[in-house]
Amino acid sequence: MALRTLIFFPSITFGLLNAEIFPWCLIFYLVFIKQKNLSFFFVSIILVLVSIFSIHLYSPSTSDFLRSFGAYLNAIAGFYIVLHSHSSKHGSIAILNACKIAFVIMTVIGLLQFLSLLDFFGEWVSYLVPRASGAVIGGTRGVTLLASEPSRASIHYIIVYFILREFYIESPSKRLYGDLFVIMFLLLVIKAASALPFLLIFILYTWFTSPVRAVCTIIAAVVTSFSVESRMAEVVNLLLSNGSNLFEAISLQSGFRYLSVYLGYSAGFNYPLGWGVGNWFEGYSNALSTLSVSETMEPFLHPVRPTSFFASLSLDVGFVGVSVFILCFVLPLRGFSKFILHQMKSDHIVAASMFSLLFLGDVGDPVVWVAMGFSYTAYRDRMLRRPVLAPIKGLPFTSAARGKLVDRIWKK
Repeated sequence: MALRTLIFFPSITFGLLNAEIFPWCLIFYLVFIKQKNLSFFFVSIILVLVSIFSIHLYSPSTSDFLRSFGAYLNAIAGFYIVLHSHSSKHGSIAILNACKIAFVIMTVIGLLQFLSLLDFFGEWVSYLVPRASGAVIGGTRGVTLLASEPSRASIHYIIVYFILREFYIESPSKRLYGDLFVIMFLLLVIKAASALPFLLIFILYTWFTSPVRAVCTIIAAVVTSFSVESRMAEVVNLLLSNGSNLFEAISLQSGFRYLSVYLGYSAGFNYPLGWGVGNWFEGYSNALSTLSVSETMEPFLHPVRPTSFFASLSLDVGFVGVSVFILCFVLPLRGFSKFILHQMKSDHIVAASMFSLLFLGDVGDPVVWVAMGFSYTAYRDRMLRRPVLAPIKGLPFTSAARGKLVDRIWKK
């Protein structure tokens, strides 16, 4: 249970690695999932071949190469854990239970940080997550939870809530209360602007099925955004006041994030074979040298790894490598392409996950892939007209609760 829960806390490194994400997810997959997926095998082989090419052509440092290679595998391992574990003792209900525990821990830690009750344990929090803080960071920024920064904490928190809301919370009234609580928590406690696009996706995708919930959500978000000093409120105000030049306003407020994603994809098209796994510093530096931007963007003109999975992959392996990666990932998965096309129209989990993977996330973060795995597993089982979750012994859920969960997923 402890290792399953750590899947949702990838920033906890105990200072063991010089990295912001620890491969808890990859360790769990390699140790506990006995039957490895063919898609994972193909993707791993492709990454190995590309890595050999990178080492031969670019000679990246060993540490950068290992961190980049491990980050990709750690991220996608989250998808395969959910995909294969729902019919074994490490079933998706067990993962769902770990998700619930993670959400409770995040909420409690966040409230304690917000109330300055963890000041005395600041060193302990920093030991778990080197860049984390035991209290409110200050200014327009809030708490970090057990993540390296409020931005990453907000994405983890809202994605974990999306999973619980879709597959655990049944009552419409409880969902409404949960929606309002999470929005208030993001606005008042975490105060990260990175949560804004995910909240907008959630509101848009729930509007048509529950107008009352969506209206309440919008009112709560708007009122709080203009009444509290937070990074999210600051961004909303600045975007509204710069409506005539929205593109530049978004660029400035996102800082290196927008720029890194743009340059990642740009480098992938300009260099179809990429700059090599682990050679992101040189590749990004080259992309920066060809960029012409205004003086206001100069503070962000320094090499960073693109802040999304596919933008980083594009920088490393180019457009050709990304295309091969997608083919090797999708082809062995039955109906996955139809799943994406169909669920993007109606499933806020899929829409939010794709947004994170394409634009706003972290390379080695498995939480979004876990959410994608839950949605795909439910969709695949519905298409095959078979029980979504197999009976699993020794888990905290009763058979009656499991039956309700199966029935509710079938009705989607």
